[in-house]
Amino acid sequence: GWDRLAAALTLATAQDANLQASLKVRYSRRRSAQPAASALTYGDYNCGAVEPASAAWSYYCDAAPIRNDLDVSTGVPDSENEVLQGTLLLSLPLRIGRLDSQTSLYHANSDAYRDFDLSSAGQGYGVCSIGDNCTVLVGTPRTVDRLTTANEVWRSLPGARELSQELRWRSDDRGRLEWMVGAAAWWTDTHNEGRFGAERGDLADDERLTALLPTSPDSVGPLSLANSALVADPDKSQEVQALDLTERRTLSLFGALDYAITSRWRTRAELRATRERSRLDNRIANFQAGFGTSIGAQDFHDVTPRVSLQYVPSSGWNAYLSAARGAQSGGINRIPGLAPDEQVYDPEYNWTWELAGRYRDTSRDLGVQATLYYIDWRDAQMLGFPDTPGITNLITRNVGGIITRGLEVSSYARLLPALRAELDFSYADPSFRAGSDDPGSRRFCGISGGNTTSTFCTVGPARGSSIGALVPYVDGNLPPRTPRTMWHTAIVYEAPPTHLKGRLMFRVDANGQGDVFDRAINGARFGARRLVDARLSYSIGNWSIELWGRNLGDVQYVRMLASRGQVWFPTTPRPLDMIYGDGRRIGISVSYVGAGT
Repeated sequence: GWDRLAAALTLATAQDANLQASLKVRYSRRRSAQPAASALTYGDYNCGAVEPASAAWSYYCDAAPIRNDLDVSTGVPDSENEVLQGTLLLSLPLRIGRLDSQTSLYHANSDAYRDFDLSSAGQGYGVCSIGDNCTVLVGTPRTVDRLTTANEVWRSLPGARELSQELRWRSDDRGRLEWMVGAAAWWTDTHNEGRFGAERGDLADDERLTALLPTSPDSVGPLSLANSALVADPDKSQEVQALDLTERRTLSLFGALDYAITSRWRTRAELRATRERSRLDNRIANFQAGFGTSIGAQDFHDVTPRVSLQYVPSSGWNAYLSAARGAQSGGINRIPGLAPDEQVYDPEYNWTWELAGRYRDTSRDLGVQATLYYIDWRDAQMLGFPDTPGITNLITRNVGGIITRGLEVSSYARLLPALRAELDFSYADPSFRAGSDDPGSRRFCGISGGNTTSTFCTVGPARGSSIGALVPYVDGNLPPRTPRTMWHTAIVYEAPPTHLKGRLMFRVDANGQGDVFDRAINGARFGARRLVDARLSYSIGNWSIELWGRNLGDVQYVRMLASRGQVWFPTTPRPLDMIYGDGRRIGISVSYVGAGT
């Protein structure tokens, strides 16, 4: 279930006015129900290593199975997303060149709910009593008072406000030499809040929930973090688990030169220098007081150039070669108590090389475009476990990097006067550099409780760390959630005008992508799919009607797969949650466009 409301307003001067101005305002609000989802739990796992505590495999290999027995809670509220954007564009001619100004305002809020336990029954727990059996002594097993279940709801409330101002002074005619210099500033404030609620049920004031021990469910396990979020009805109220406020101030200076060497050869150079200052206010973390603003502001600087060479032998042919550097600033991990070198993480950057060619023949309605690219990504930011003792939360760390080689091809052709075909294909082969570790997947590989082997992970001492703990090596592996192949093809039939008073069009689209992995250890494959859409439209005068269908084959596929946080599952491998893609949808659209619109 979902609904969406959107509105857009544009006010603009005539394009030939001396002072050109336009104001654009957009607003959208979207509401959506709990998505179709299910979970793979430790009882489904089949690889990694057998954990002593749960006597279960630590991970799931092969393609994630599709399940039809969905059993999520029915009372979870709908999620909402609201976005307001406004942009004011001004363009003024000067004695030399033209001055462009762009002022933008962005305001967004989201309120997302999820059935955290992905069941109508709730998460299973043991119950113990404070001052009695909640305290477990070494060698003295304790028995739970009883077993229970608790319905759990996760809620995320992110928000962002951004004001930006950009000025560009540029040449206003297309000659042999074109130039542009500019400056831009951004004032960005974000609010990230996570809430969690666990149903108290019949718990007495002195009773607490304990994590279940699968091999001996009657024994008292570790106290659950859910005790920090006990509420009467988690659908209606939750406790704040995490709250962060971030201020980011960014200033960028940039320029570009475009020079025609000859009538066929043209070169372009761009340069951008950016300074960013970021300040984090970590108010709450894991239901406890955070470290506030004690870390202080962080400053990041980067210079990103781009150089390209273009060859245009004729009006139909075009080719270019380019090299560009991109960068992203570092940041602060929002977990108190980390070692100083793990509390922050470094910037990441890449060099991208592209070689592309394009051919178009408008007389025959024929075109093809191809791009070869190579990306050298260094100090890539990736989730992993810290070396700081006693911290089990995932943090952002820097790994060696990722190398990507890829090809993209796009083409279209008119096969018959009334028949047109399209074909798009992309192939990417990204792989982690040698020396890349993935500490975040240590437990999935089964490297815990003294075990040092895994059925599918390559494991060794952590590289670049003085601790030397065993971690999975991901050298040469595919990065998470990255398909190697994606493709699209379409057949479009447009009936000749002589056959009908109006215009009849029929279009069939087929889309596909290959498998992806949930994590860099290349396990838990999901996402491979082939979908077919179709549209039949007829328009006459100002009116048009369209019958459309999406995913006509009603293909079931996993749209997203992700694991829940380890802090919630101290005694069992954490579940893998699967959100499914939309099934078959059919609809009718009717539109009227007034004359002169």
